Amino acid sequence: MAKHESSLPKAWLLIPAMLAMCVNALAEECIPAWNAFSSGGQIGLTGQVRSLAVYQGDLYVGGQIETAGGQEINHIMRWDGEQWKVLEAGGQVGVGSSQSVSGGLNVWAMAVWQDKLVVGGSFLTAGGQEINRIALWDGTDWFPLISVDDSDEEFIGIGSGANRVVYALLVRGDDLVVGGFFEKAGHETVNAIVKRVGSNWQPFVAADGQIGIGDVRRVYALSEWQGDLIVGGNFRVLGQAPNNTTVNYITRWSGSDWETLSSGGEVGVGGPTTSTRVRVLHQHDDSLFAGGRFDTAGGQTANHIARWDGEEWHPLTANGVNGVSNDPDIISANPQIQAMVEYEGDLIVAGLFTHAGGQVVNHIARWDGENWHPFVSGEDIGMQATVQAVDVQDDTLIAGGVFNLAGGKEVRRVASWDGCRDDNPDPIFYSNFEAP
Repeated sequence: MAKHESSLPKAWLLIPAMLAMCVNALAEECIPAWNAFSSGGQIGLTGQVRSLAVYQGDLYVGGQIETAGGQEINHIMRWDGEQWKVLEAGGQVGVGSSQSVSGGLNVWAMAVWQDKLVVGGSFLTAGGQEINRIALWDGTDWFPLISVDDSDEEFIGIGSGANRVVYALLVRGDDLVVGGFFEKAGHETVNAIVKRVGSNWQPFVAADGQIGIGDVRRVYALSEWQGDLIVGGNFRVLGQAPNNTTVNYITRWSGSDWETLSSGGEVGVGGPTTSTRVRVLHQHDDSLFAGGRFDTAGGQTANHIARWDGEEWHPLTANGVNGVSNDPDIISANPQIQAMVEYEGDLIVAGLFTHAGGQVVNHIARWDGENWHPFVSGEDIGMQATVQAVDVQDDTLIAGGVFNLAGGKEVRRVASWDGCRDDNPDPIFYSNFEAP
């Protein structure tokens, strides 16, 4: 055996080293970058992106969108991998309204439920029919969500009156949970949150008889945590005085009653009552992350994002700085976290902010459990304006919002991220967020 080994051409012995050099060279040449979605002679889209979803292999983009791919879209469209496609049915493109809507028409939320795409927002029509703020899309046609009362009268969709909105959707087993700004779902009084069970809507009724979150309240975020439903929004108290309960913008439904998420002598999260809200919730690494516009959590400074471990709130601290902030010389508005998604094992956080952990990130950043990392493309960091939605399609990160530039490149409202991977069979990012 020794003689056989020594008779091998010496060149063969160099192959492993040569391969390693090639792999290293390829890694060094990889340059992370944001990419535009372009078709029909148009880069990106006009309007703003509020929501993203993947359905039947295609990317769906919703919001207050006007055109994409050189064509009229009407607030929702899909990307088939090469070009934008309209959702046309019943003689209608996209979604619309037969009356004016305060703040404009929007698709705020999307989710896949029972093999259909659920779409929620402020629209009233889709597929040439009455829909009322929530609809199902099967890839070809739109379908309303209809409920029937005891006298067999049919009711379509969610909300009655002007300016009602669906902001959040969550699939829990066979059921669909819907949150927003509305009092009615079908014929039921539900107050900002409702569950679709079978062919009817079912309100959340607390032990004291209170229905939902309360009228004139908004639910912006829904998530599951340890088998319970977590709800975030702009509400401070539940119920009516003198039996009301202070929850401060986030609460937990145990199955029969609303409960608080409290620690450090503080209930929920805190901040100026006129603008404080929990805007997004996300489960990650056995914790619940809450983001939005708030100053404190668990009695300590949090700065718009915090982690709940089941017993206590924790700020996301890096370089001695908690949470996110804005450079007042660049943005005068209050910071706000608006979207989160898990990507390659880390938490992607997006919104209206310029800094995270004291460093420049520009509206989108990665949290690895200990530190923040910016998305760097060439000499540019992040986006030049707010990121309002993030999702993952085929291991690719997608971001949408009101930005026109990503990594210094013209993209217009939506972009995908190309990062760099090592040669590990279970790859992790090692340069996606930092210049190689």
